[in-house]
Amino acid sequence: MDEDIVDIKAQGHFVMFSVLVVTFCLALGGCQREPPAVAAIPPPVVTVSQPIEREVTDYNEYTGRTAAVEAVEIRARVSGYLVKVNFREGSVVKKGDLLFQIDPRQFQAVLDEAKGQVAQGEARLTRAEADVARNERLLPKGAASQKDLDTAVAERGEVRAAVDRAALDLEFTQVTAPISGRISRYLITEGNLVTMNTTLLTTIVSIDPMYAYFEVDERTLLRVRELIRAGKAQSASDVTIPVLLGLATDEGFPHQGTINFVDNQVNPQTATLRVRGVFPNQDEYLSPGLFAVPSAWGRSTTACG
Repeated sequence: MDEDIVDIKAQGHFVMFSVLVVTFCLALGGCQREPPAVAAIPPPVVTVSQPIEREVTDYNEYTGRTAAVEAVEIRARVSGYLVKVNFREGSVVKKGDLLFQIDPRQFQAVLDEAKGQVAQGEARLTRAEADVARNERLLPKGAASQKDLDTAVAERGEVRAAVDRAALDLEFTQVTAPISGRISRYLITEGNLVTMNTTLLTTIVSIDPMYAYFEVDERTLLRVRELIRAGKAQSASDVTIPVLLGLATDEGFPHQGTINFVDNQVNPQTATLRVRGVFPNQDEYLSPGLFAVPSAWGRSTTACG
């Protein structure tokens, strides 16, 4: 029995030793195999460019509003009843176009009366000149009166002035456009009484070009002046300063203009300086009163890129 147990153990040791020998041989065989070939990796492509030196301008952004170059309130220059409105609301009118007609009949009557007085004055003057010519030799003796002639001359001047005033009033019954631009709605309708220099009839604003006003804060103003003093920037009074403009729905600043006005003092309440840019507006994209973001007063520097 003991011999059988010893025999079984001996067989087990032999099996384990055989496994170890086989495993070692396989390992030696694996170490002797050639390593697999590695694919060659091409060198990376590197793009090389030469640096370019150029002027780069930094701009400051502000907030502002657009405004018409010309804006006119249309008021009558004589009093009377409105008989005709001669334009379409919101349309474009030209300078000299008839806008409103005030009843001209009473003014025509005044003019006709003044012209009649001119004729009477001319007759009196002619008679006075004849009297003076006839009695010229008696003038030193006081027989002829120069006073009548002087009075007739003065009366003729007065009646002629009255004719001119009456003709002007008659002309003012036709209210015309003083500028070209887009007209607003009419604020009074036909049949209403218009009072001289008081009743507002409508308004007109010019279209092209268009202004944009914006406020430059005090710190930016002082910084720009330091740059001008150092020769790194130029003043708007010496050169044309470009200004860009963007509206609420614009991407970037598509509208290009120039600065044409810088106020002469800083507003002490807001610590800002008012500046104005002017922009071409042939396509009528800009309208007065729009919120705008001007970009201007840049500083030019040399940069490489």
